[in-house]
Amino acid sequence: MKNNNTYHTGNLNTMKQERRFTMKGLTKKACALSLFAIMTISPLSFASADTGCAVPEAPERPQVESYLDNDKITEYNNQVDAYNQAAQNYNISVDAEYDSAVQEAIRKNEEVAAHNAAEEQRVKDAEARNEQAIKDAEEANALIDEENAAGLAQAEQARDAQYNSDLAQYQKDMEQYSKDLKQYEYDVNMENRIKAAGYASVEQYNNAVNKAYNEPAAKAEIKNAAAPKLSASDTYSIEKSANPSGRMITVTVEHNFSGIDLSYKEEFQIDANDIITFKALCAPAESTNPGYATFYYNTDEAHKTGYWMESYSCVETNARYHNNGWECGDTHEISFKDGKNHAFDSEDIIVVYEYFWYALRYAKTYNVPNEPTMPTEPVKGEVSYESKPHVEANVEDIAQADIWSFVSDPVKKAYLDLLSHMELFQAPIVPKAEVTQTATPKNTQTTGNKIVQKIFGSESTKQETINDAATPLASKAETSAQHTVITDQATPKAAVGFWALINLIAAILTVLIGVLMAMFGLKKKDDDSDDENEESRTDNKIRVRILGMLLAGISVIVFILTEDMALPMQLVDKWTVLMIIMLAVEAVLGIASKKKVREEEEDRQADLIAA
Repeated sequence: MKNNNTYHTGNLNTMKQERRFTMKGLTKKACALSLFAIMTISPLSFASADTGCAVPEAPERPQVESYLDNDKITEYNNQVDAYNQAAQNYNISVDAEYDSAVQEAIRKNEEVAAHNAAEEQRVKDAEARNEQAIKDAEEANALIDEENAAGLAQAEQARDAQYNSDLAQYQKDMEQYSKDLKQYEYDVNMENRIKAAGYASVEQYNNAVNKAYNEPAAKAEIKNAAAPKLSASDTYSIEKSANPSGRMITVTVEHNFSGIDLSYKEEFQIDANDIITFKALCAPAESTNPGYATFYYNTDEAHKTGYWMESYSCVETNARYHNNGWECGDTHEISFKDGKNHAFDSEDIIVVYEYFWYALRYAKTYNVPNEPTMPTEPVKGEVSYESKPHVEANVEDIAQADIWSFVSDPVKKAYLDLLSHMELFQAPIVPKAEVTQTATPKNTQTTGNKIVQKIFGSESTKQETINDAATPLASKAETSAQHTVITDQATPKAAVGFWALINLIAAILTVLIGVLMAMFGLKKKDDDSDDENEESRTDNKIRVRILGMLLAGISVIVFILTEDMALPMQLVDKWTVLMIIMLAVEAVLGIASKKKVREEEEDRQADLIAA
């Protein structure tokens, strides 16, 4: 190895071995220093060591192989300079930390002496408190034993009293069990009879009986109790005549309830031309639902479960205007406005309604058999009493006196070693290229440079601008630059990272159409047309065939120049539009060629027919 101002020209393997040796040695040295510091520095000095500056981190030595890695070596050497400066500052702080640790050790030893005396006194005071706690616990446990004996006797008395109460209840439960068992046997017998009558269960029978009998009977009781009282005047209405005759007619209306001494009767007069309408009592009363001239009415205590129904109505009158109807019973609309039948007949109107009682009844329902459970005979149990536990003496856990050791003198930390630089490799000498002076416009590139830039790419090759009367020279920075080498017969590709599948399909279809056009163009046709027409058709075919084959060849060339099938595949790229346009033009040429052939065939057939 030489100094930093020269280049290293030795063997590459030798340099790798030196690098491994240097890193291995530094690692061992760092481990040894760390172990030594842990073994020798006391806790006090170790704690005080944190007051200095932080330990700098050594840079990682780069992997280098040739002069192309000189930039890594230069960067590493710069990092080494920064690390060495930080290491020197760290070593200075080590001295300052050591002086401070010495003073801190003296102060700590004074604190250790005072602490040890306080710890010894603490232990003595705790032992005295424990002795008193044990004495207090023994006295309290004696009182607890007396309480436990009295509590146990009281628990035994309570146990015996509860047993006697449970035994008496058991005897009552057995009596009830005997009654329930008899009821169960009766219910089972009725269930068998109900099933024999055609019902599936007791519940089905009870539901049928309730719906047919019990629910209507209960509803009738409620409706009859709430029915308002009515009078005979509630059962008729009078329509006054606009032209009264002045002749008064006596009217009598009567409502009779059969079986009881209850009748509503009213007598009054109306003009002969008035119209009176009579209705049964069921019209203003609350009708049953469903019901036909039936209604709920609270007559007396003997008629609560059921309802009343109109039996008939009777009308006595000789009025010629008499209209019968039906509205919850018979209705009668009567008036003497049309005169009378006989001059000396009575003109009185008598209307009588009769009602009879339709009684409802309740039907008996039966219990679903439910076998009773036999009561369990009580047993005198154990005494339930939890003795009060003894108390434990509240004895302290006396920690041994924490006697501190006096702090030993601090040990100075190890200094950090400085790192050395890596030497640069010597770059190979590149001969200067001779450039012929060319007169070109100032500050412009030549056509040759443009072609080179287009083929090799402007991103990887640097180009010099050739000015008037000036020959470009390679700069010093470019002597170590990596040069691009293009092998013979290598086809330059566009700078893309994918190749497009649509472009490949378009190229294949373009070539296929061109081949088909060529094949149909070369096919010979046997006809009897004249030489002039034949020559004209042949020229058209040749032109179309040449144009189609030319376009197919261009499509293949463009695909080869723009696509690299060694790269990953994608569907489209920036050349896809061009490839599709060429395919569309080729398809138009093919259609035109086919149409042209069809027209010529038709012309040929027409000529044959004409001939």
